Amino acid sequence: MANDLDSYNLWLARGKEFLKDVSKYDETLDAFNKAIEINPESATAWAYKTYVLYCRGDREEAIKAFQVASTIDPENPAVLLFMATRLFNEEDKLVEALDLSDRSLQSDPDSPSAWLLKGYIFDRMNWLEEAVAAFDKAVELGYKNSYPCGQKGKLLIDLNRYQEAIEALDLAIGKNPKHSDWWESKGIALANLGRFEEAVAMYDRALERCSIDELIYYNKGISLMRLGRYEEALQLFDKTIEMNPNYAPAWNNKSWVFRRLGRLEDAKRASARAIEIDPDMVNPDYCNAKAAVRGGNRTKALEYLRKAMKRNPETIDKFNKDPVFKDFWEH
Repeated sequence: MANDLDSYNLWLARGKEFLKDVSKYDETLDAFNKAIEINPESATAWAYKTYVLYCRGDREEAIKAFQVASTIDPENPAVLLFMATRLFNEEDKLVEALDLSDRSLQSDPDSPSAWLLKGYIFDRMNWLEEAVAAFDKAVELGYKNSYPCGQKGKLLIDLNRYQEAIEALDLAIGKNPKHSDWWESKGIALANLGRFEEAVAMYDRALERCSIDELIYYNKGISLMRLGRYEEALQLFDKTIEMNPNYAPAWNNKSWVFRRLGRLEDAKRASARAIEIDPDMVNPDYCNAKAAVRGGNRTKALEYLRKAMKRNPETIDKFNKDPVFKDFWEH
């Protein structure tokens, strides 16, 4: 029995170690299966198996494993973590998901997966400082995937802490240089520091990894525009519009570039198209707020929104319906 218990604990610990790098699905699942073979009444092993299956996309098998785990021990911390993970994907269940993750951490405070999930929940609730702290805790506890560092970097951009964001994103890139979002976000942080040449280089690295995201082209165009490289910026805005013809900010900035180039008739046409797509383009503060949200700067977006609503109180109705501001509120 002692040898069985030692073997069970060994496989469970090995699975939890693999869980710190969610790309190792097969090794992780194999470890938890070995633990279950030794102790089929382990709610922990069944719950962790559920979590791995769910992350891998095997939803039907995950539900079967979860039914076993929750029957054995519905208050097991790993069971609670999976329940929180499922609720996280439902818009109106974030408070419940947070409560479940807290209950899970009460029993297992050193679970990097639970801290990672808590960071995501805080992010969705717009509790940015709390989210940063949770992602830090996940990294401290050994989470090896790039997501805690990368998400922390993006949040630090929202908090206007651009140099710290760059440092966090560098760590994320070191863990996974293939992730285009980390390169693009680093470009946004650099651009906010006025380091536009470096930002352009980051957007190029992002495009090497993902050439189908129009916002990377758009953000690169903004930096080129700020560098006075208007013809190149125009090409980037054209590419953005080619991929998303109804992206009003690209038309708006294209109009601005045309004016700088002295092409006034082209500028009028581009501006008219921007306003046709989004009538609030006539409200520059609202337009700037939308651009700030797309650029990842919620603080500036809030400042512009207040100005826009002062200019036109009816803007609040547009704000409430605008998908750009989905899940946007002040904490």
